[in-house]
Amino acid sequence: MLLRLIRFFRGYVTFKIIGRFPERFINLALKNGIGIFDAEPKQGNLTASMIIADYRVVRGVARRCGVRLKIISRHGLPFITYKYRNRWGIAAGVILFLILSLVMQNFVWSVEFNGVKTLSETQLLSSLESSGLSVGKFKGGLDLHKIEREILLEYEQIGWMSINLIGTHAEIEIKEKAVVPQKEYGTDYCNIIALRDGVILSTNISRGTAEVKAGSAVSKGQLLVSGMYENALGELHFVDAQAKVLASTNYSFTATVDEAVCYQKPSESSKRSEAHIFWFKIPISFTPQKSPFTSYIEAKQVYLYDTPIPFSIYTQRLYSYEHTEKHLTEKEAKKLLDTKLSLYKLFNLKDAFTIVDESRFVKTNNVYSLNSRLTCTEDIAQKENLVVNQE
Repeated sequence: MLLRLIRFFRGYVTFKIIGRFPERFINLALKNGIGIFDAEPKQGNLTASMIIADYRVVRGVARRCGVRLKIISRHGLPFITYKYRNRWGIAAGVILFLILSLVMQNFVWSVEFNGVKTLSETQLLSSLESSGLSVGKFKGGLDLHKIEREILLEYEQIGWMSINLIGTHAEIEIKEKAVVPQKEYGTDYCNIIALRDGVILSTNISRGTAEVKAGSAVSKGQLLVSGMYENALGELHFVDAQAKVLASTNYSFTATVDEAVCYQKPSESSKRSEAHIFWFKIPISFTPQKSPFTSYIEAKQVYLYDTPIPFSIYTQRLYSYEHTEKHLTEKEAKKLLDTKLSLYKLFNLKDAFTIVDESRFVKTNNVYSLNSRLTCTEDIAQKENLVVNQE
């Protein structure tokens, strides 16, 4: 590889040896210290390559051997620069590019996180920028230890953090703290009380003394299983009561929707783009926005041989809306109210099993309504701390 680079910068030619004794020419050239490489027979002749400086002095050797040399191709930097010798702008651009490349090596081009599991990388980037680390920052002015301390103080979830600058790339190593399960109760003893009103269907008690039985009606907060029990000797003991108490519970749900509803209909979409080069933002397109509108931004990072460079394209897509009024049919209104009921069950009764759903759909004064009475089966056992005075 190094030898190829040397040949490229010095420049070399590939030529054809025409004559009866090309082998004699090669031997004599090597004897005189002239380097020849890539010699091979082609189409009845012998071809080879040679550095420009050697080719200029080898013609005398060729004459003594009775052969002629004919250049087939030219390679290397000298021929490239000669071709563009009158185009000073290209040379100036190359020199400016090299200078900028050397200067830009002193700035941060990209930031990458490793080890992030639950934290938001967007929030971390914002916090790092507030602490002084972001794309485009001068590396010589960064106090990495100070930035690490500030981030550790801001995020309690981070147990360990390290910022490594690898060339123009900032690599953030983060170790999040292990989530320690919280004790559900602050003491070793507790009772089981009713989470809500209901009728007991069954009890499955692992520890504790039952205070209710199947068929009993209970109210919210009523004692179901006691954390105290008396053994055969009459001694009183306290335990952490454990039980599963299934009960039949009732819920009511009401939802309404007007016959005439207003909604926003998408009318058109457009986009605006801008280029981000370090801390500079250069608009690429200008599109007027109409109100009301919604938008989202898409960012595309530019890579050079799998290496991110400080150049990205941000595209903001704009969606305009117009107000539209619609009169719902009975079928559409019922479908909408049924969706609201399903969402209520999903979020409010996720731990309950619905066994009876009595719903009534009516229309009154241009308003559709849905009234539902739900009978469910669920575990209503809830622990309550049992404070024991041992004095």
